[in-house]
Amino acid sequence: MRSSLLLLALGLLLFTGCMKDKVSLQLSLQPGDVFKCRSTLEQHIEQTIENNPLKMDQVFIFDYRFEILEKKESGDYDIRVTYDNVGFIQDGPMGHFEYRSWRKNGEVPPVAQGFASVLGRSFIMTVSGQGQIIALKNLDEMIEDMLDDLPPLEGISR
Repeated sequence: MRSSLLLLALGLLLFTGCMKDKVSLQLSLQPGDVFKCRSTLEQHIEQTIENNPLKMDQVFIFDYRFEILEKKESGDYDIRVTYDNVGFIQDGPMGHFEYRSWRKNGEVPPVAQGFASVLGRSFIMTVSGQGQIIALKNLDEMIEDMLDDLPPLEGISR
């Protein structure tokens, strides 16, 4: 074991010693480039309310499209982020609900209407050359438009 650690340390010293220049990690994107990404979040909830156990499983799925709009002189990028598909699956005391926008089967369950309202909507993200998010634009307007498109809920006003 000791000889393995010594060999690893020696290898790292040799590797880093061969690097004369610093390495600068930068994004190298071009206007017109498009990247797609799927984000999936699983949530398992267990709680007890007034001695009544509650168990619920939820899955949230978001397919995003990142379109490079502009590379600025500063090296920052403006990127349009669009929600191409969304999914929501829930198992719990109220039953099983499932919505996947890529399955064009019609009706959206009421519990998934908020997720469905994001479909096709976009906002602009400004990102530094190192990948740090600097600004978000049009996000408030996107959320307002989503809320306007949702059916009204009884007893709740905006």
